[in-house]
Amino acid sequence: QSVGSIRNTESSQNTPALAAQKDRITDQYTLEKNVSGVWGEDAVQYISVHVPKLECDSPDAAYINDELNAIYAADFREFEAYEEAGQLGGDAPLIGVGWDDWWYGDCVSLVVSSSYGGTDAPFYDGWCFDFESGNQLTVTQMLQRMGADPAALEEALYRDVKRRDELD
Repeated sequence: QSVGSIRNTESSQNTPALAAQKDRITDQYTLEKNVSGVWGEDAVQYISVHVPKLECDSPDAAYINDELNAIYAADFREFEAYEEAGQLGGDAPLIGVGWDDWWYGDCVSLVVSSSYGGTDAPFYDGWCFDFESGNQLTVTQMLQRMGADPAALEEALYRDVKRRDELD
């Protein structure tokens, strides 16, 4: 099951809108598998990969989908041929890719997380997209559509980081 989800408050009034949003992003590549011998290790590891796809025919959507495929799916295709390993014993390292989406009208902020086992924190990357126009958006454009002032947010973030540095 995809880790993609919609972060809007559900009510009977916006249920059709939520259903339409769910149909706009699907998984273009999925792999759920227990494997052994990953990167030279003998232990069984759980691989869970869900790479999103924007369901839109625009050139920008195709570009983003190709980029997502190249960054996240390509590295895992070799594991399709691996035999399914035995059941996991205890806490198995998770290697995988997941995604989440946050909506503002027809615009989405799509965040993909990737983790390659061990104790390192996941890596996050994001894309903003407007389904109405079919165009990729910059973060600044997305913030402006949300009614925010990007320059004021950047200044507030700078002040907060500076304050935290001074406290350390």
